[in-house]
Amino acid sequence: MTLKASSVILYNQLVAIRNASKGLVDSQIIECISVSLDKSLGGGTSLLVFKTMKLVYGLDKLQIVTDLDLFEETLAKLLGEKHSSKVAAEVAKEMKALKSKRKTM
Repeated sequence: MTLKASSVILYNQLVAIRNASKGLVDSQIIECISVSLDKSLGGGTSLLVFKTMKLVYGLDKLQIVTDLDLFEETLAKLLGEKHSSKVAAEVAKEMKALKSKRKTM
């Protein structure tokens, strides 16, 4: 069985998010995801996405932080692979920026 190119990209971005999230606390991870959703898809999108994940998929913010695989999978179902890939790349970028900002303080 071979993976589709889009699946490989999503997997690579998930690994990038996991690595970037190391050393961040739950609230920082959620903040990075929120900012990334709003930057990628427009202001206020994060509220809608979090609400939909909770109501439709039963995924709350604590579960998002503790199971980033499930978050990425749910995000792909909700937004499609193209948009979830864009958001995932932005999440990893935000997390790295936050960590580098903390180092300079």
